[in-house]
Amino acid sequence: MDELRIQEDQLHTEYDSLITRLRLMGVRDVIDAAETLHVRDNQLVDLGWASDIEFKVFEEKREQNRRAKEAMLGAARATLGLEPMAVIADQYWSPTEQKQ
Repeated sequence: MDELRIQEDQLHTEYDSLITRLRLMGVRDVIDAAETLHVRDNQLVDLGWASDIEFKVFEEKREQNRRAKEAMLGAARATLGLEPMAVIADQYWSPTEQKQ
């Protein structure tokens, strides 16, 4: 578990650095969407470390994360003048299996 926490901390530091660079070069809509996604990602990580999380709560936060990711990708594509993105296939977002 200690190794996982170290890796998570390193990923978080890298994520912060990427958002800082995006703030320097990005447009407001993309930056706002990326910051929202960052918050949603952090919420999922925090839930992953919790030992008493309800499955339904995790799935709700996971869906919020999905919407935030789609919003960020959509904002980035719009900024680049690209057509709207294809919806992320459900095979990548199917509900997490609940262990009994």
